[in-house]
Amino acid sequence: MTEDPKTVISGMAPPPQAINRTGTRTRVMIQLILAAGILISTFYLGIHYHGRKDLTQDGKFTVSEQTVKLLQSSALQEREEPIKIIAALRKNSPHYDRLRTLVEEYENLAKGKIEIDHLDPIRDQDRAIEVSTNYSELLDDQLFSDDLFIIDARPKRLPGSGAAARAEAYNTGLRFIYVDDMLVKRSDENKQRRVVGYRDEDMLTSFLQSAVEGRPRVMYLIADKNDILDPGDETIPPSKILTDKMGQLNVILAPIRISEIESIPQNAEGVVLAAPKYDLTEKELEILDEYWKRSGSSLLMYLDPTAKLTNLHSFLRKHRVNPRNARVVKVVNDRAVYHVQTLFSPATPVNSVTVSLDGKTSRFEGRISSLEIFEGESDGISAYAVIETAPG
Repeated sequence: MTEDPKTVISGMAPPPQAINRTGTRTRVMIQLILAAGILISTFYLGIHYHGRKDLTQDGKFTVSEQTVKLLQSSALQEREEPIKIIAALRKNSPHYDRLRTLVEEYENLAKGKIEIDHLDPIRDQDRAIEVSTNYSELLDDQLFSDDLFIIDARPKRLPGSGAAARAEAYNTGLRFIYVDDMLVKRSDENKQRRVVGYRDEDMLTSFLQSAVEGRPRVMYLIADKNDILDPGDETIPPSKILTDKMGQLNVILAPIRISEIESIPQNAEGVVLAAPKYDLTEKELEILDEYWKRSGSSLLMYLDPTAKLTNLHSFLRKHRVNPRNARVVKVVNDRAVYHVQTLFSPATPVNSVTVSLDGKTSRFEGRISSLEIFEGESDGISAYAVIETAPG
């Protein structure tokens, strides 16, 4: 029996159709355009909105809030010309990676207002000679005897030369820092000096602030009521610690003898009385009172609770500050403990100076005396708690 020819024909596969490549090309082009758009967008966002994160365990490359505020302050951000920092660091220095990363973080946070010029004076001697020549009249020391930073916040044009130019350059924004001064060193058991820490950010920030502000402010230290200028056998005099701290804020701390002057100098941004051992006389209090009545005056006092300062305490009570005859203590197992936990008070819109410390803790160590503040509407005094003892 033969098969029906029609059945055989109907069971065969249909003839191959021509492939429509137009739709495939269109899809491929669309995919390529989208991929190119994503790639371009990624590069754009990476360039304009990039960030850096410190992944070290101790956060050694994370700068402090004080540094961030300076780098983002109006004094820096409103400058017409960016500040130039020349980082003259030898690549074989053991501190190279740390310092380069730190200074680049400054450049990143300053948003174009700081330009870093990296220079290896050993490998690029021609540029080192050029830089040395440009600053030779302003800096007496040999520039590249050690690694250093040059902070140049001066205007582009600075007339004059010689000693006058050096003074003017300093006042208008030229600073330099040797890396060796940024290192904290201690002697080991073999009397070898070894690096045990860094104060690189502290120095960079303080010198940068000094360069931005130009002429430093002056505060006067009343030096004839204590012994901090000549403490005897102490390795580091208290006056040096205080002077260094003030210097980080671009403040010159100048000693004066209040018993030998008629008034506080007119350029005083503030007066410091540090741990006086001897009371002030009536005339000296009149000098202090006359200064306090000036516009913008400031008094910074560190008082020893054990010192008998009847006249000075009367002066303070007159101005609504009463050093109390008490000690801040905590009783543990019927024993007085003088190391007391403290809390920084929440900042207010008026008292915003401690906003970065809001809720943080610290300690009072030693025999601390408390203060009593009297508020008064008539003389416009308002009191705000900055730091208080923890419960107990």
